[in-house]
Amino acid sequence: MKTKFNLFFERHWLFLPLFSALLLTLSFYPFDFWFLGFVALAPLFYFLNFSEKIPLAKIFWGGFMIGTIFSLFISLFTLFRFHWLPETYLFVWLVRLSPLLIAPISGAIVGLMLLGYKKLALNKLIDIFILASFSVLIEIIHYKIFLGFDNGLLAYTAHRLPFLMGLSAVIGVFGVSFVISLINTLVTFFIWRPDYRKKILFFGLVSLIILVLINLTNQYYLNSDNPGYFSKKIAIIQNSDRKNIFGFFSSKNSHFYFPGTERLIAEALVLEPDFLIYPFSPFNGYLAADKGEIKDDGFKKTVAGEARDFGDWVARQTDFKSQSVFVNWVNVIRGDKLYPEIVF
Repeated sequence: MKTKFNLFFERHWLFLPLFSALLLTLSFYPFDFWFLGFVALAPLFYFLNFSEKIPLAKIFWGGFMIGTIFSLFISLFTLFRFHWLPETYLFVWLVRLSPLLIAPISGAIVGLMLLGYKKLALNKLIDIFILASFSVLIEIIHYKIFLGFDNGLLAYTAHRLPFLMGLSAVIGVFGVSFVISLINTLVTFFIWRPDYRKKILFFGLVSLIILVLINLTNQYYLNSDNPGYFSKKIAIIQNSDRKNIFGFFSSKNSHFYFPGTERLIAEALVLEPDFLIYPFSPFNGYLAADKGEIKDDGFKKTVAGEARDFGDWVARQTDFKSQSVFVNWVNVIRGDKLYPEIVF
């Protein structure tokens, strides 16, 4: 039976990489079958190891396919839904179309990393850890090349498991990805190499004990009275109901009025956060540092009000009684130059 399966996979060599791409896609939003993340890479890992007859070119293209498909899926559900100011339509569409560039680059990275593993594989039990390391290396390279756009970290599939999420404080998000990737490799080698099964169970048990000890140590530290540990409460306001947010200042009294945002600020201040953050501009336009100095007619048409009037609005919301630090992003015009600013 095993030989028949191997012959099938050798003949239809793209089946296993495509199956991995499907499982990996289902592990993430909007499907969120997160538990599939712990076995999603097993078909790909099996494809890498089960036969010496698979040429290196097919290994590269198998990696290219899974990298391209998954990257395109993640990008479409993030970058293609990107919205910003109406005037920035060219920039918005460049961001939305960027998956067409990101996907093949991602596919090439995965394909090359799989070739690297194949060259370093020793056909021993240590390959379990080598393969898991290469899986995380792919994520790190993605993170560096795409300037922080992580392209779907495997660690995200652990969002329903507080135990693994807690470990990220110690081993980092890539460490959690390594743990999940290691589970995938253990599953793969347990199926592929029956002669390793006792050793795999032993390594799995030892790894679990180590992770539990790390988690317990971290929890003890967080619950202790360690003077180096402190906490801050942060409230982040995000509102997609933009009709209630907009409502520009009146020329009669230079008065800003944002009922939707004001309601959210009032609700957040009840929680007494240390930082109250609105990470967007609450109005569609720009603030003038001094309205009389604006010479560019194009700027004049997009001015929503003066910076001091917006400052008065912020003061009315906090009333200077709250201990919260209000943080907001605004665009300010000084002369004929535009400055994006973070205001505290």
